[in-house]
Amino acid sequence: MFGILVALLIPIPGEWVWYALSVPLLLLVFSSGLLRRVGLIALCLFLGILRVILAPGTPTWVDTLPEHAVEIHGRVADVDTRMSGVRATVKDLTIGGEEARGGVLVFLPMGEEVFIDDQLTATCKLKRPEPFNGFPYDQFLATKGVYALCTFPSSVAAEAGLWTWRGGLYRARILLMDRFNRLLPEPHSSFVTGLILGGSSGLSDDLQDTFSRTGTSHILAASGFNVSLFTFFFFAFAIERFGRRRGIFMTGVLVVVYVFLAGATAAVIRAGIMAGIVLLAEWVRRPRSPMRLLAFALPIMLLLNPFVLLVDPGFQLSFVATAAVLFIPDHLEGYFSWMPEVFGLREALVGSLVASLVTAPIMFWHFGSISLIAPVVNVFVLPLVPLLMAVGLILLPMAFLLPASILAYLSVPAVLLSSMILWVIRQGASVPHAVYESVDPHTAAIVSAFCLILIFLWLFKPRVDALKDAANSGS
Repeated sequence: MFGILVALLIPIPGEWVWYALSVPLLLLVFSSGLLRRVGLIALCLFLGILRVILAPGTPTWVDTLPEHAVEIHGRVADVDTRMSGVRATVKDLTIGGEEARGGVLVFLPMGEEVFIDDQLTATCKLKRPEPFNGFPYDQFLATKGVYALCTFPSSVAAEAGLWTWRGGLYRARILLMDRFNRLLPEPHSSFVTGLILGGSSGLSDDLQDTFSRTGTSHILAASGFNVSLFTFFFFAFAIERFGRRRGIFMTGVLVVVYVFLAGATAAVIRAGIMAGIVLLAEWVRRPRSPMRLLAFALPIMLLLNPFVLLVDPGFQLSFVATAAVLFIPDHLEGYFSWMPEVFGLREALVGSLVASLVTAPIMFWHFGSISLIAPVVNVFVLPLVPLLMAVGLILLPMAFLLPASILAYLSVPAVLLSSMILWVIRQGASVPHAVYESVDPHTAAIVSAFCLILIFLWLFKPRVDALKDAANSGS
């Protein structure tokens, strides 16, 4: 990670890194003990730098975009359906009849049916994405291989392409969303779909803003919480029905399928990798540590796409919050002994408070605001989320088998749970000053980061003192 960070901040000649690689390799081969460890650390550092250097840069056609409308043609690599319209990422491009590397984000009107792996042809004037409100939108899209925007195309034509497993999974996702729409009324249908499959595109703009104001958008992101809940829910069932090894294998296959059904975002891929490592540990009967699982997942994620480290706020928020929730709450629970443990209220409060604190610098830096009401709202929301997800997963197969008249009665528990959660979130968003907006976001981010460092030093001082006493007594 540090090697990738250095390469992203400092331009380093690739030839120099290739020559420098010989030093840690020599240390690994011809040394032992401390020098070999130093060589291993240096090797990882240089490999991180090389990963950034060898990544493809911005394609040259972006610097010479035509000023007139041009026809683009390519394969639909991703589709994001929102209330405001459809956004299709088109890759394997030809622009004006010439092949071009990279991708274009095409904005289509609502109701336009486009599927992954379709062949899309559109005529529009291309433009480069630009930062807005301090957020580096252009760099964020570049991490996804998108370098131009196609807004309001004058003509659009889509044809079905060759069938692929990714396109099949996307169509399966659309089918599941349609069944949820049949099973539950709005907004409960879009809400439960977001909980299980990830995404908030089906929710109204006002309701999405409500989730944002209360710091509860994470439950709609198919994050580690959702993936782990899905994994262990099915894992327990599969082991009981099919035995340990078959249950682990079946769970692993379903986790991979779920990752793609949930959109394969940075957060869900990281969670899927962690779930896979947990299943591997179960297979070989080795003890597992959550922090070690996260430490394994991080370099794999960065090898796939090193540029998310500095630019993608979703990746930053999910990783920092997950690490904090895994590592810090044990040191804080003693201060919240007054909170009852029933229904996991104490765990929810401490976890939400820790996640809100550690992500404050990132929220200030990218968005200029933080939710002050988030810890309180999450205390009441998080214990209900697993119940609603479990009810939704149980009801989903019934939506394929039973008539709508019977489903209306069976879906009552899901509607009640969804109504309770949405009511709490709406009440939290209506509290005055629920969100603090900074007039100088970057300064607020730096100050909050400095305060966090002081809090951590105070929090972990007893452990450091204990280690010093142990060392002194040993000597």
